[in-house]
Parts: sequence; C-alpha cells; structure tokens
Amino acid sequence: MQVFKGWLCGGTANLIDGAEVWCTQSGTGNGTDWVQKNADGFGEGLIGIFSGLSGDSGLYFGARGTGVTSADEDDVARLYRTTALTPTSPAWTKVFEGSAGSIRVDILGELGGYIYISHASATGMVVLRSPSGDPNSWTQVNIPGLDGNRANGSTIVDGGTTFGDHLYVGVTNATTGVEVWRTHDSTVPNSTLLRWEQAGGGGLGDRNTIYAELIPFNDSLYAWTSNYVTGQEVRRLTPAPDCPTAKYVILMIADGWGYKIIQAANLYTNSTPAYQGWTHFPVSTFPLGGSYNSASAWTDFSYVKLGFTDSAAAATTLATG
Repeated sequence: MQVFKGWLCGGTANLIDGAEVWCTQSGTGNGTDWVQKNADGFGEGLIGIFSGLSGDSGLYFGARGTGVTSADEDDVARLYRTTALTPTSPAWTKVFEGSAGSIRVDILGELGGYIYISHASATGMVVLRSPSGDPNSWTQVNIPGLDGNRANGSTIVDGGTTFGDHLYVGVTNATTGVEVWRTHDSTVPNSTLLRWEQAGGGGLGDRNTIYAELIPFNDSLYAWTSNYVTGQEVRRLTPAPDCPTAKYVILMIADGWGYKIIQAANLYTNSTPAYQGWTHFPVSTFPLGGSYNSASAWTDFSYVKLGFTDSAAAATTLATG
C-alpha cells in the first residue's frame, strides 16, 4: 500500500481480470469508499502488483506480466507510473519493461536521488536505477546475482530499504540461504556499476532461511525472515560505532591454488576463517601457446611479448606495483 497526494492505494493480484489498483481518498467515506484507478491489468494482461513507491515524480507500481506462453519462465517485469489520481481513470505510463524471464519488478527504494528496482534473469537478480523514473532512463548497476551467483535470483515484497546512507536488499537464495547486500551509491571507475558489498549471507545463520523483508526501526535494520524448516524469525542489524579511517590496504595474491584447496584446509582445521567472507576475486592465468620459459625470457626480450605471463610473474608484478 502507498499514500500518494491524499490517496491511500493498494495493488492486487488477479489471475482472471488482471492486476488492479484501488484507492480511497482522505476525508471521504472514512476509508471505506474505494475506487479502481487503473484499467484491468493496465490493459496489458498484467496478473499481479508486487511492489509500490510514492515519490516526488509519481506513484509507481511494479508488476508481473504474462509472456507468450502460460509458463512462468517467460513472464515479463513491468513498472507503471501515474502523476495524478484525481481523474476517474488516471493515465498510467509504462516506464520500464524487462525481457522475457524477468518475471516482475520489485521496487527497492530511493537513494541519492535515484529510484532502484530489480527483476529476475537467467543469470541472477538484476538491479537498475533511474534519476527520474522516466522511460529509457534505467541503468543496470550490478553484476547479475550481485557477485555472479545465479542462485541469487530475486527479492520479495519489501525486500529492499534505505538504512543510513546505504540501500539494503534481501536477496533470495534457495541453495545457501538468503543474502543481504548493500550499496553506498558509489560507482566503479569507468563503469555504470555500483560497488556492492555483502552485509549478511548463509541464510543469516541458517541456510534454510531463504527470504527476508527489511525495515529500519530504532536505529537498527530489522529482517523478517522465512524459514520453512524451523519457522519465521526476526533478526536485527545494529551498526557498529564509527571506525577510524583505514591506514593500510592489504592486497593478498595467492598463486597456484583454488577453491578446492581452501575447502580442504577448512575441513582439515574444522574451521572457516572470518576473512573468507571478505570480498575476493579469483583469477586464472594461462601462458598463450605453451608454458613459460624463463631462459628464453632472459635472453630474448621479444619472447615475453608473445603471450601472457605466468601466474607467479603476474603476482610479483602486482605485489611490487
């Protein structure tokens, strides 16, 4: 439900007639007089409204539209906006439409003058933002799945919120549990992508916890979670006191090992170090056309320009700047 210019409005799911928007106006009927404020399914066969936002640029509803087949997999995410509810049949503008398989638009919230939305994709949840909410103004700001994990498929109703100076999103993951990601609205250099960091993972302590609705309250962030094994729980994130600015940045480059070796070490020690939850980037390096020959590299400078370096030399280069 959303409050917009003296109206209280809600969106419905209707598999027969199409999604509907119903509103009641302040000062009339004591909240009992409701009027439909859109054409059934917005005239495009939309079957359900799943999120809303009331902002300076208008009233938005994120919806799910049917694809060309009856299967869910080709359903289409759509976002509609109106700037006034006064007419009996106000005009709604479709300001965003995803591709087949995007399923539905989930409105995440506002941060730094931008409106944020998300939808599903075959490679994981996609987040977009717009400074105006207008058509053709939406830019993708994340790697699908946040970290390339296609199991991070989507969010749910009220799965996104602004807390402090970050936008937080509860990302559904049915395999390893819900993950909470956040962005500070800072972009990656020479890119439209934002910097994202994981604020909680692994189902927030239980991999069977796969959903989370988020809301700020009393200077903390609360997560209302769904777990079909042990039941629902409420979890809370309270920000830590301000920390001093970091003095050092430590770059750790490991050579000649991968995730299976990390897993083996964890099994051997029966522990998982906390730093394994930090942001990390795996890299594979392969000499082009054969192995690296140090003797040739020392005697013939043109040899090193024939292909890629090997991993040990690359690590040395990175470590020494």
